[in-house]
Amino acid sequence: MLSRIGSSLKPHHDPSFTVDFDQQSTRSAGSVVEGTVNLTLDDQGGAGGIGRKAFSELRIKFGAVQHSTYQHYRPQPGPMGLSGQDYRSETHPMLESGLILWSSPRLPPSTPGASTSSSSNRPSGGKQVISLPFSFSLPTLEEQEASGFILPPSWEGGTRSQAGDVGKGRAEGRDVGRNSYYIKVTGMRTAMLSTNERVVLPFIYLPPATVPVDIIPPPIFPPPEEGDSTLPIRPPPRPLDDDGWVTVRTQKSFRESLFGKSGLVVVSLTAPALPAYPTSHPIPYYLSLIIKSPPSSSTSSQPQLRLPSPSNVKLLLNRTVLTEAQGARQNVRQLVGPVVDFGSEKRIWHGDMFYSEEYEEDEGGGRKKAGKVVGRWAREVVIVGEMRFEGVGVGPSFDRGESKQGRLACDYWLSVHVPIKGISSDLDSDNFLPVTLSSRIDLESLDDRGVWKETGGEEWLPSYFDASDEKTDIFEDEKKS
Repeated sequence: MLSRIGSSLKPHHDPSFTVDFDQQSTRSAGSVVEGTVNLTLDDQGGAGGIGRKAFSELRIKFGAVQHSTYQHYRPQPGPMGLSGQDYRSETHPMLESGLILWSSPRLPPSTPGASTSSSSNRPSGGKQVISLPFSFSLPTLEEQEASGFILPPSWEGGTRSQAGDVGKGRAEGRDVGRNSYYIKVTGMRTAMLSTNERVVLPFIYLPPATVPVDIIPPPIFPPPEEGDSTLPIRPPPRPLDDDGWVTVRTQKSFRESLFGKSGLVVVSLTAPALPAYPTSHPIPYYLSLIIKSPPSSSTSSQPQLRLPSPSNVKLLLNRTVLTEAQGARQNVRQLVGPVVDFGSEKRIWHGDMFYSEEYEEDEGGGRKKAGKVVGRWAREVVIVGEMRFEGVGVGPSFDRGESKQGRLACDYWLSVHVPIKGISSDLDSDNFLPVTLSSRIDLESLDDRGVWKETGGEEWLPSYFDASDEKTDIFEDEKKS
């Protein structure tokens, strides 16, 4: 499939060259990046135009860059009486390689002593189109590990305005950063005041998956068939940590009236204890919501415990982006979106009232007074299902590498929101469960050139292919020598 080219890169005349390159397929470690440049030559073997418009040579560049930004806004004058913002940006090359595809027989090369890969393709006469193939190889995973830097995925960090109230910096829409992989073909013109002709073609790179999907546990309880809402009376047992699962827990006290005693809301989430979750595969979970009354005796009348509606509960994916630019570093926190639609989930069990005796606990879940036992009436809601990360449009996690040469890092975590009825604030647990997200690329599924032909699932790259976006220096003209 031919490439998508941004409008600002389309020349106002018939182009002197075109590029055949498959932008739609995804590359991974060890992939071959190849294509063909079709160059139109005039009857004297030149290209690009006549006189000052003529090309001296045709270059191709293959590269990858990290573009990072730092932004700090001071709404009030500081100690030195300064206000405003400190904004910095940096473009850090991760990969860079290039060659000269063609040199003009009429003009000296813009780079003295440079060699060309196609000197034998110059015609003796007559206007024609010549094909100039190119091929580059991405480093293998072994080569990347040896260098101490694993290439991150193609990625866009969005803008700080998407970070909300918890984001660092003023919300004015500046990019946080991006990882870009691309090829760029440039027709060089050496004449004074002439403009080079260029085409930039980004392509998607994803690192290999770190977790095979066959080790992901099956659903805790299979989803009911269409039209069947029958469930067992009791929920399935919670998976045990000893069986390869992990459980996180948080709680919050609440009051239903101004002078009433405090009850408790306890939230527990159980998920597979895997080093990473593949973004393309559903991940089973077990969620327990328990509402506990204020301390009371077992002989007292049962209180009216109002359980939160499951449709109002939210399990949200968030990310923290570490960005470094020109020596300044900051974390930008962003909400990605919900990974579970509790409103449409059918596997929900509402338990009966029960009485339990336990040690009194503080807000953090620890014992408040050693040896003191309190009793509470309680009710539980159990929800089982699958978390889905692909639907929220999210890429894999990545870090700066062991060598710390990267300028960006992206970590994910789950937060939970449970509405509480009464006068107390809702339960919002930040960083409830840290998660690492893995690529959906399986090296065994790549073709013999290391290319993954499946398309779709790149919702986290809304403007990645917009080559008219001049946010990084990959879109700038090559400098004239």
